[in-house]
Amino acid sequence: MPDLIYRSTADRFAVDRCLPQRSAIEAGKVGFHGLSHGHYPGTLMPEDMLPGVASMGFFDVADEQDWGMEEHRNEGIEICLQEIVWTLDGMAEICGMGRSAFSGYCHELTNVSPIDYLNRCRLESAARQLVSQPEASITAIALDCGFSSSQYFCRRFKARYGMTPRAWRTNQA
Repeated sequence: MPDLIYRSTADRFAVDRCLPQRSAIEAGKVGFHGLSHGHYPGTLMPEDMLPGVASMGFFDVADEQDWGMEEHRNEGIEICLQEIVWTLDGMAEICGMGRSAFSGYCHELTNVSPIDYLNRCRLESAARQLVSQPEASITAIALDCGFSSSQYFCRRFKARYGMTPRAWRTNQA
């Protein structure tokens, strides 16, 4: 799925899934080194390494940058911290918006509530981790992705993907 971009009369919003960077890295257009807890291109970090950091990366672009969105047309270091409180109030506060305005924008951008969108992102991350981390327990992945229990995670996963996380892992291997 391509990155989603929304434009209102005065504002522009982007939902970044790192697709431009991933494509440029794969095509050899970018020298890249990254560490991640599964949320960013690069080498997976052990769970106990830098627990407050979601990801960090360094990219070096030697040639003309003809890839990606304008936000990615740079060289540099990117560090993403895991400091967000993942509640409706917390997400609205990070965006500098009130709860109602944030919910309205989120629904306009994604056609679902902020919490439903957050759960969709969590499930997509879990689906990737189930395949890329076959040694990790399903419970550990569920908790790592922000679900409060493996039972709730399994119900949501089956509703989204039509199979249990264990069946997904087996079918994708």
